[in-house]
This record gives sequence, structure tokens and C-alpha cells, in this order.
Amino acid sequence: MDKIKNYFKKIFRRTDFSGLSICGRGQGFDWEILLTFFLLIMIIVVSYSVHVFLGVRAGDIFDEGSKTPPHNETIDKNNLNRIIQDFDAKAKILNSLQTQKPVFIDPSL
Repeated sequence: MDKIKNYFKKIFRRTDFSGLSICGRGQGFDWEILLTFFLLIMIIVVSYSVHVFLGVRAGDIFDEGSKTPPHNETIDKNNLNRIIQDFDAKAKILNSLQTQKPVFIDPSL
């Protein structure tokens, strides 16, 4: 553990005491650290994206592992007939309203 600490102390040894550097070794070193960090992040993201792309292309990623059997649920015929009768009754009421003249006079006419 001490070797790792000494290694990081050696890398991030403060040589620039002007206060302009974040890591203490100059602004050039700070830019190198930032560029290296973002380059590593970009390589990781691109690698993961290629992995996902190849997996989707091969059909491995979105493959359904276990096929579930289709459900054999049936519709309740009594409930369906009741709903159909309700709609038929509403259709009759609508037809009667469309054919009859209104009892009151429409004020907008």
C-alpha cells in the first residue's frame, strides 16, 4: 500500500507553486490528466456500445430466454352479451334522439 501511495505522490508531486495548477505540476500536466481521463471514458463507452450493437445484431441481447406458453384465457360470454346489449340500447336511444324533433326551441338559431 505504501508503494502505491509513494507512486501517486511521485506522479502528483507539487512543482508548480503559482496556484494556477490543480495537480501542482503545471497546467500542461493538468491538461494531460484531463485528456487521458476523457479518452479512457470514451474508449469504455465505445467498447460497451460495440458490445451492445453486436449482441443486438446477433440476437443475443433481446432474446427471450424462456418462451412462455400462450394463455388460453376465454372471454366471459355473459359479460360480453351484457355489454353488447348496453351498446345496442344506447344506439337505439341515439337513433330516436336524431329522428325526433327537439321539444324546446334552440336559442342559437
